[in-house]
Amino acid sequence: MLGGDCTILLGSMLALRRRGRYGLFFIDGNADYFQPANGEGASMDLAFVTGYGPSLLTDIEGRGPLVRPEDAVAFAYRDHEDQEEYGSQPLPNELKAIDLPAVRAMGIEAAAREAVDHLTREELDGFFIHLDADCLDDVVMPAVDFRIPGGLSWTISG
Repeated sequence: MLGGDCTILLGSMLALRRRGRYGLFFIDGNADYFQPANGEGASMDLAFVTGYGPSLLTDIEGRGPLVRPEDAVAFAYRDHEDQEEYGSQPLPNELKAIDLPAVRAMGIEAAAREAVDHLTREELDGFFIHLDADCLDDVVMPAVDFRIPGGLSWTISG
């Protein structure tokens, strides 16, 4: 599926939840855990699908979150300064977080393996991969709405 805004994640995860228990591999330059008072839908999609935010969006069918926080991995985000400056809520402890500094410290293969291992546990029916182009460095992909320097590139160390 190809979309132009991160909020398409709500529909994707709703469809999968109707089929079973699915995980989420959330690869994004931003953690997207803001709340309505300090963001737009595209800055809150991970929060909404994991049950953090207004119930209109976090409990769409009265069955709780579209994906359990423990079934999600936030990967390669690097918006720590914006989170602090604009008041993003912290990621819940049960959500596996491997930010860009951790990806660089572990190495891309080891970090990706850890994420996939977490999402291929027996209790999950599968997982959805959300890939926002802003996870990439501006040199590789300058055509994004919210640019943060220093993202993923062919040479992960940069």
